[in-house]
Amino acid sequence: GQGASGRQRGGRGWVASFDDYLADFQRVVERIAVDHSEAPLVVGHSMGGHLALRMAARVPFAGLCLTSPMVDLHLPVARGLARAILTPLATSWAGDRRLGLDRGADRFEGNPLTSDRARFEKYRQVLRQTPQLETGPPTLQWLRQALMSIDAMWKEVPTIDTPTVIFGALCDPIVPVEAMEKCAARLPNGRYVPLRGRHELLQESDDIRAALWAAMVQFWAGV
Repeated sequence: GQGASGRQRGGRGWVASFDDYLADFQRVVERIAVDHSEAPLVVGHSMGGHLALRMAARVPFAGLCLTSPMVDLHLPVARGLARAILTPLATSWAGDRRLGLDRGADRFEGNPLTSDRARFEKYRQVLRQTPQLETGPPTLQWLRQALMSIDAMWKEVPTIDTPTVIFGALCDPIVPVEAMEKCAARLPNGRYVPLRGRHELLQESDDIRAALWAAMVQFWAGV
């Protein structure tokens, strides 16, 4: 689960299949269609951006505006080796084990999310006040399913003709910048906009956010 949705494995980041996320997304799209006849414009971040791309291969959207979309992941080992290791582990008792990744989530120094201290502290304050919003480190099962969904996404990318803009954070330690640029290039109607900043571009410093919002508004005006 994400946000205040339920958790199947307590505070762990776990999912049986990314198809579950897509099914939830499909229900949201269908509910929107009840009240709105026009195709929606989708804004997605990180895993949400990944799911927006996958859903765009299935239903019509007016446009996709994606920040740091999860089109790949920085891994400590080569992708093939990671897959070979994950498959037997994730399908065993070890699948529920959290990855031993310390992203510095409680410390501003070296955190992967934002270079803006005030917004980082506000983010931490929100989680302290509403701990049910926080999702813990991903499990081996989640990572395996994420890599499988990423592989499926790359096969779908050339078929997605939805106008799409991808905002890539040049200091992103989670999603490789080169993968985001490649994804935009492979989309039939894609555009790539690099921005100085870390993974959470919407929580970045004022100057980075100003550049992001200006480019977003320009994109929205054209779709």
